Amino acid sequence: MPDCNYTVNVTPEADERMFDHICFLAQKSVLGAKSLYSKLRKEIDSLDYDPMMYPVYFTQKPTAKDIAFRHKFCAKRHRIVFEVVDDIVYIQDVQDCRQHQNKSFL
Repeated sequence: MPDCNYTVNVTPEADERMFDHICFLAQKSVLGAKSLYSKLRKEIDSLDYDPMMYPVYFTQKPTAKDIAFRHKFCAKRHRIVFEVVDDIVYIQDVQDCRQHQNKSFL
């Protein structure tokens, strides 16, 4: 396993958003919610190695600030939006891609 080059921090907003998705799924399937949580955490934790390989994330109304954001798809329907500052990866949002884009925190 390669050395970890980055520290991964999940913002409180992204953490809350992720748990909203999990709680919603738990109403239908507790097993599915546990599986989703496991997949999301695994993908978030994997960003400690070379997060710059993921593409730039642009919002509906791109600004100069958007260049700092990148995204990673995981668990079939979810997108992790993050920002890399020096050697720290900040998870900014966890999105369910089936939802309308206006529900994004970004």
